[in-house]
Amino acid sequence: MVFASWMGGDRDGNPNVTSKITREVVAMQRRQAALLYLREFNTLRWSLSVHECTPAVRALPGAEDASEPYKAVVANLIARLRATVAWADAELHKLGAPADHRPLALMSSSGEVVSGAPAVQPLLAVEELVAPLQTMHESLVASGYEELADGVLVDVIRRVGAFGLQFAPLDLRQESTRHARAVDALCKLAGVHGYLSWKEDEKVEFLTKELSSGRPLLRRGTFERLAELGVPADEMEVLQTAALVAELPQGSLGAYVISQATAASDVLAVELLMAEA
Repeated sequence: MVFASWMGGDRDGNPNVTSKITREVVAMQRRQAALLYLREFNTLRWSLSVHECTPAVRALPGAEDASEPYKAVVANLIARLRATVAWADAELHKLGAPADHRPLALMSSSGEVVSGAPAVQPLLAVEELVAPLQTMHESLVASGYEELADGVLVDVIRRVGAFGLQFAPLDLRQESTRHARAVDALCKLAGVHGYLSWKEDEKVEFLTKELSSGRPLLRRGTFERLAELGVPADEMEVLQTAALVAELPQGSLGAYVISQATAASDVLAVELLMAEA
């Protein structure tokens, strides 16, 4: 079982849901997920006082020379979860969102903080969390610790499988005519006029040709200057959402829902917007 959400992603008919709001919700959810995992991993760390392990565990970051390799691997993941919280805080700060330092006590209680330790990277792809957990489980089973493997560790693996790093990936939703107007704005910048008045077969032919051309509709660097080029605010917001899809960490988003879609061009228009971004 996995979870998804539309809150902060459904912009159809709601002008308050902007690309900025979606970025903020993604960062807030990733921050909260990391904080909850910190609590789980602190418990997990103290339950894995085992010395025997497979070479695959020894190859994991932190375990190379550790006398308790499983605890060392979990400690490394705890450090990366702390870095994930810091990453989310930085993203929220850039967006002007209010800071929330109340849960930070949890971070300092999740294993000791090593002064002067090298900086670690945040966890942005769920595979980076799943892979070491599964490797440890396989190692414990192979080393004769099946009961330990199927305890707290399995609970953590199941939670990661259900919630990932995003907690609940966001479904994006927008109305089809908004996409059509955004495509029309791009066409005008490219010197192509009248898109909104074209017949369906003309739209499909144009969109298909552009998507298969292997080149962008706009010249390189133009997409980043759309506001300077006078693109209307409503179309600009749709285009900024397309850029958002390309920029967010893997696994942040779920489905892209096109409201009032009645023709193939309604789908192809979204594909073109994503390709341009």
